Amino acid sequence: MAAREGTAVRVQRRFAAPRERVFDAWTNADVLRDWWSAMPNMSPGKIDVDLREGGRYRLEMIADDGAVHTAVGEYREIRRPERVVYTWSWEGNDDAMSGSADTLVEVEFAADGAGTVVTLTHSGFGSDEIAGMHQQGWAGTLEQLALHLGG
Repeated sequence: MAAREGTAVRVQRRFAAPRERVFDAWTNADVLRDWWSAMPNMSPGKIDVDLREGGRYRLEMIADDGAVHTAVGEYREIRRPERVVYTWSWEGNDDAMSGSADTLVEVEFAADGAGTVVTLTHSGFGSDEIAGMHQQGWAGTLEQLALHLGG
């Protein structure tokens, strides 16, 4: 499920994996190196994660054409395995965040039987156009995570 709420994006998906595993897939650099991308034609690049409040992250995705897309930010809240909150920006791509200097990503991991429901809210976009691009990206990211987790 994906919805755009003004200049915020909300994406939700259920995974057939325990929430500890899903949380780790989202926050552990070694696991992120196995799957982090927003589309099938991308692959993970360099991944740096300092998973602590105030810690920073840097996540690269490399497209088939060699273009590198790098998300950077700072962790604001970490409650393993329930929730992680962090700032988000695209390194070196002002157009991708035009008018969106301080966006915030909130990811909730809710147990659902033997599975996990992930609800991601990304807020603070400067325009509906930028929010729409990120909505597509997050939907693709959750699809790549599902492939990594096995469905």
